[in-house]
Amino acid sequence: MFYRVFAAALSVAVSTLAAPAATLHESDFGEFGDTFDSSTDFTGYNRIVGASNGREDFEYFRFDSLLAGTTNLDFSLKNTGEGANMLIRLSATPFSMAEWDWEIDEFDAQDMTARELYANQWMPEDSYSFLVPDGFDGPVYGFARFYSVNSESTFSIDATGAQAGTDMTPVPVPGALALMFAGLGAFGAVAWTRRKSP
Repeated sequence: MFYRVFAAALSVAVSTLAAPAATLHESDFGEFGDTFDSSTDFTGYNRIVGASNGREDFEYFRFDSLLAGTTNLDFSLKNTGEGANMLIRLSATPFSMAEWDWEIDEFDAQDMTARELYANQWMPEDSYSFLVPDGFDGPVYGFARFYSVNSESTFSIDATGAQAGTDMTPVPVPGALALMFAGLGAFGAVAWTRRKSP
């Protein structure tokens, strides 16, 4: 019986180590980068979810490389209350100053209207889709700037067409994994001792 439990636990642990990290939540990760020189690396994720921490909030990020098969980066702003705005800027080159850096090699620069999102209780979601140029796999630098946020507001980025399981960042080993193995080892030792006792 012990060996079956141990084998099942080992199987779960191994699958946890091998599982791809597909979604990154700001609530789990911690505050995403607030300044151009501390961008959060989204490489390896095909879905990112974050939230505004107030009326004005910057989420600087980068994809050092895009997942294989990515055709679009789809941005969505959600707000079911009094309203929120978001501006999205994307570049093939890193930002070297704050949000109005005109030195960058900006994507979709002529399409400002599409990159300005607004959501409220009557229109709770707005979106923008960046079409990845043919043959381009990164890097992408960018920010999502929340402004005039008057109620709880969230955003998401989805890498459309990304092939799950490729180029994914491994899930970190849970801190409790070592304790689990130690506990299983203790059970095994007790079972072995009982069997040896007359």
